[in-house]
Amino acid sequence: MSEACEGHSRVCDTPGRYPLYPAWWHWDVEMSPHVLKRMLDRSFNETDLRLMLHDARGYHPDVEPGRFVLSTALDGEPWEIIVEPQPAECVLVVVTAYPLSPEGRT
Repeated sequence: MSEACEGHSRVCDTPGRYPLYPAWWHWDVEMSPHVLKRMLDRSFNETDLRLMLHDARGYHPDVEPGRFVLSTALDGEPWEIIVEPQPAECVLVVVTAYPLSPEGRT
């Protein structure tokens, strides 16, 4: 981990609030061009996305190496957010976000 990340290296383990999450969970967030387009297509905005990131309930590795799927919700409906940590910059890149409905992921 780079020196720039050292202040962000602790996991969040507050009893009753969060399970243990990796250090990248609290890094600065950067939006990919793809997710910016999907915001328009799927009728959500950056505030919605940041709320979903904050309220995420868990994560697991994505099929794409180096990426992770975050489980979250928007307006009471389940969503997933695909993120890719960038350790050299201590940035969490949001690749895409989609609702878990049949028409949600394109």
